[in-house]
This record gives sequence, C-alpha cells and structure tokens, in this order.
Amino acid sequence: VPWAYAYSTWYHQYPRFPLQAIQAASLLSEYTLTDRGTWLSSPSSVTDSLVIYKAGSDNASDPLLNPAHVVLGAKADPSNQDIWTEFMKWVVSADGGQKVIREFTKNGQVLYSEAPTL
Repeated sequence: VPWAYAYSTWYHQYPRFPLQAIQAASLLSEYTLTDRGTWLSSPSSVTDSLVIYKAGSDNASDPLLNPAHVVLGAKADPSNQDIWTEFMKWVVSADGGQKVIREFTKNGQVLYSEAPTL
C-alpha cells in the first residue's frame, strides 16, 4: 500500500488538511478520497476541475458509508452523568440533535444524514 512508504511518486498524504488534498488533486490532475463536508467547503475554482467518481450514500451496505458515532469516554466524571445522559438522548432525538443534522446545509446542500431509526 502506498501509505506504508515514506515517499511515493504517485501517492501524496495530506492527513491534517483535507482541503489541501482536494486542491492538490485539482492542481496536479490527481485523484483523492474526501468527505462530503470537505468537498462542499472547497471553492468552485478547485472543484470545477474535478469529477466525483463515486459518492457515498445512506445505504448500510455502501462501502463509502461514513457514519458518525456519539461516544463517551471511559473516564467520564460520574458526577456529570445527568448532563452527558441528557446530551446523548438529545443527539439521537428527532426534535433535538437529529433536527440539527437534518437541517444543516453547506452551499445549499444537506451535509449529514440522520441516524437510522431502530
């Protein structure tokens, strides 16, 4: 795999700056893998010279599915349990966090997908 080597003539790493990866792909006529938020945050002067080959979907079997997770650290202070419990409930509630997710847009496009209902 190319990322196992310190230097590759055809593979470039931009681990800290995804916008740089898109800019480099545009400038050097290369390819890259990016997330929807980075794509929508990139200026049209960069994205106009690129073509999306495959975009991920909300389908659970999609190999490009990019789910998010609500996590709680193992060392969370038990004295704050009421606060983090309420936050976790808010994130997955239809009229709370899921509403924020559902209505969040970038350049007029919905950026995130709601959590699936179980």
